[in-house]
Amino acid sequence: MQPIRSRAMLKKAEWDELLQLFTLMKKRRLGYLAGVLGHALTETIIMISLAFIMRDMINAIVEQDMVQLQRSSLAVIGMGLFTGLTFIIFGKLFFHSLFKTLADLRLQLFAHLSAGRVGDIEQYHPGELISRVNSDVDAVSEVFGYQFRQLVFTVLTGICAVIAMMVIDWKVGIILVVVAVLTAVVNHYYAGKMRVVSDRIQATLGRMSAAAMDAVYGSKEVRIYQMQSSQQDNYGQVNGKWLDNIKENSGIRAKLELANFNLKILNFSGMLVLGAMLMAMGVTPLGEIVAMIQLLTALNMMFRELGGLVAYLQKSLAGAKRIFELFALPRERTDRHQQKEPDLSFPVIDVQDLSFAYPSGDAVLRGVSFSVRRGETVAIVGPSGSGKSTLMKLLMGLYTSSEGTISVYGREAEQLDVESWRQNFSFIPQDSFLYSNTVQANLAYGRPECTMAEIEQAAERAGCSHFISHLPNGYESQITEGGGNVSGGQKQRLAIARALVKEAEILIMDEPTASLDARTEAEIQAELDDLLQQKTAIVIAHRLKTIRNVDQIFVLVDGQLVEHGNHHTLMHKQGAYFDLVMQSNQEEVTAA
Repeated sequence: MQPIRSRAMLKKAEWDELLQLFTLMKKRRLGYLAGVLGHALTETIIMISLAFIMRDMINAIVEQDMVQLQRSSLAVIGMGLFTGLTFIIFGKLFFHSLFKTLADLRLQLFAHLSAGRVGDIEQYHPGELISRVNSDVDAVSEVFGYQFRQLVFTVLTGICAVIAMMVIDWKVGIILVVVAVLTAVVNHYYAGKMRVVSDRIQATLGRMSAAAMDAVYGSKEVRIYQMQSSQQDNYGQVNGKWLDNIKENSGIRAKLELANFNLKILNFSGMLVLGAMLMAMGVTPLGEIVAMIQLLTALNMMFRELGGLVAYLQKSLAGAKRIFELFALPRERTDRHQQKEPDLSFPVIDVQDLSFAYPSGDAVLRGVSFSVRRGETVAIVGPSGSGKSTLMKLLMGLYTSSEGTISVYGREAEQLDVESWRQNFSFIPQDSFLYSNTVQANLAYGRPECTMAEIEQAAERAGCSHFISHLPNGYESQITEGGGNVSGGQKQRLAIARALVKEAEILIMDEPTASLDARTEAEIQAELDDLLQQKTAIVIAHRLKTIRNVDQIFVLVDGQLVEHGNHHTLMHKQGAYFDLVMQSNQEEVTAA
């Protein structure tokens, strides 16, 4: 293992991260900086002025100068009034800018992730994304809310303390500065170690969130497959690594605090001895000695806290870096043309020489070409891993093809922004997602401007108006997270109604009845068959008995389109589709 290089100053990359954070404040930067500098200047003036006031008061007592004593007392009162006024003004500027920035940061991050490319977002575990949106934004709050402000105050106070020492007695000032530098060396040694451990702590927190989400969202599978112990062990291992890092960080911090305490005692004792000698020699009055001790406290604070502040700042910047990694993710295309009226002389969908590979380099689709005419229902079939789901995501603009084109009525996907492109599609997945909102809001999700009459008509056609009417508040009834308070069949009917409300030209279905019981599947399949007669539809089929009446069937094998035709034609060929049907029939017999 290489030795850890300690450092107490920020690297150029970290300065860049800090400056980049300030860009998030936009027009509020001036208000924030005014609040920080005003607050720091006020505290610095108080600390330095107190040293001189204490000097004058003690000298006045020793010399029995009542006039000077009164002046010093009035100065203390004036300082209190000045402090109260400035803290109110600058505090308001500071906190208003801070909290408004944090609220905007969360909103911007959420908006950016919502507009990000699905392929890039899928590289992250949902738990890690939540950790970045929550914990790492809290780290940014620490930067703006405490660390940067305290850093400015500490440096400003230390510099002013040195200047004041030189004004009072430059010889003693030089000695005290040299001693204080020793404190800086100690803090410098420990700062680098704390940064390395802090990076590990932030990364471990992300893995803990991911492990917790796996256990929560997969709770049914965990119980069915009796994986509780395995999940607990997995979470326990990650939690153990976090605890080990916390212990290591705490050990480093404890050593730093012990060293700083000993140096503080050494500095204070040394100053007392030096002051006593200077007073005994008649070189320096008592007031100057007390003032120097007060200023030494300010100087020691700078050298003692600077390393710790930088270490904490580095830890928080590690969180900020993770946020900027998300902001660096490309957004979906929005700078293209808007959708125009369809040219009905073209096929509804035309796919030409389509290829796709994941960032890992694994090719999923190779040279796929087909077209779908208006009003047709087509099915895409193939063994597991053949590329069916990837093709579906490419059609809806969730992925970007490596080669080839996808067109709707003659307009290529790359010529349109994604919002215009997706207006052409409705989607019904195997397990539809419902939002924590009302039934009405869930049905209107694809077209918020729709009327209540349109929602009710869609619900009637999808066969869900009956059970909606029996809910406590009808269409205003609240759906719990993920649709937990409705059955699987009800959830799919709501998804069908949502697709109808959108009124898109093309309906894509990923075997929406696959997870239902036989009776519910038959009921919903009948409703879907009626719906398909009024739409151009693409069905991603896993169970082949549901697609025997479609107009065309496209067979994918290892990412290539190997056959196409209707059910009877393909069965007569006795090729890849025939083999899939035979295999499906055998599986159904075995399952029965």
